[in-house]
Amino acid sequence: MKTQADFLIIGGGIAGLRAAIALAPFGRVLILTKASASESNTRYAQGGINAALGPDDSAELHGEDTLAAGDGLCDLDAVRALVTDGARYVQELMDWGVQFDRDANGQPAFGLEAMALAPFFGVVLGGDSLPKRKPDPMPLLAACERLGASPARTLMIGDSAVDAQAARAAGCPVALVRYGFNHGQALHTLGVARLVDRIDELLR
Repeated sequence: MKTQADFLIIGGGIAGLRAAIALAPFGRVLILTKASASESNTRYAQGGINAALGPDDSAELHGEDTLAAGDGLCDLDAVRALVTDGARYVQELMDWGVQFDRDANGQPAFGLEAMALAPFFGVVLGGDSLPKRKPDPMPLLAACERLGASPARTLMIGDSAVDAQAARAAGCPVALVRYGFNHGQALHTLGVARLVDRIDELLR
């Protein structure tokens, strides 16, 4: 069988598919994969995509983190292109309908790796790791089970009415922080156990 194409792309991951979409108006595109169409590194990429999208992030900070992690092996021009254009292309993927993990408020969920917090957590549940999301109690009950703790003795710390609702449904006491994704809600009206400005206030 002979196949002709104007452009040949090796690999059907998200980078290859993005290239195929861009090239499609200019000719016939052929994508070669090593197995099934869904088999690619993208499918197993649990770390997500690095881009400065968070409210406290910036291209400058992203560049500094990338250079530090590269330990002298980074190509400066490549890093500059990544941090300058990365956020725009990730937003483009979201606009096209690519499904990224989102938090309970529908905002993109940022991985713990981006904040260097992963080593401090023994159990991480979120995004699409469970069939149901908050305000359903399933995520909290699953976390309690993994931790070997009863819901009644597990403090749920959140930042929104959705978190408070999920905690009550799971039978967990709940404390809320005043910052985060509360969208201007009057959190003091939710009747939670504690309402704090800083997490360390819960230790006092």
